[in-house]
Amino acid sequence: MILKFEKTDRAHVSSPERQQLRYQELAAILGEYGYLTAWNPGKYTHFSMRHVGSSQELRVRVSGRLLLRKDMLGGDHWLAFQDQDQWYLAPHDELVSAVHGVTSYQTSESWLSGGLHSFPGLSGGISAVLKPYVVKAGQ
Repeated sequence: MILKFEKTDRAHVSSPERQQLRYQELAAILGEYGYLTAWNPGKYTHFSMRHVGSSQELRVRVSGRLLLRKDMLGGDHWLAFQDQDQWYLAPHDELVSAVHGVTSYQTSESWLSGGLHSFPGLSGGISAVLKPYVVKAGQ
């Protein structure tokens, strides 16, 4: 049997499937750096990762955008997200600290009433402070 490979329009894919496709895209990049990953969604995370030869496992939530959540503060949660074609990976609380001085998300209605804030795109200031967390593909 010959498989037919056609690019999928993610607009026509369910939300859970989009999450898993994002994970697979990121997992391929992390593999270039020696990280092993496993899809195992939980309350705050979607996958786990560890470097070859290491036993330290990181639990990561994958998203299509930067998403800060009050209920993830103080935990050992990592966030991987994509802005345009760039991936970012960092501890959630470090992301909160990094963007604290360059955005006013703390006064947004979504943060105050719902406990979360989503950034549909990164401004130049946010991109600059998050530069250390960029995961480069094909390096």
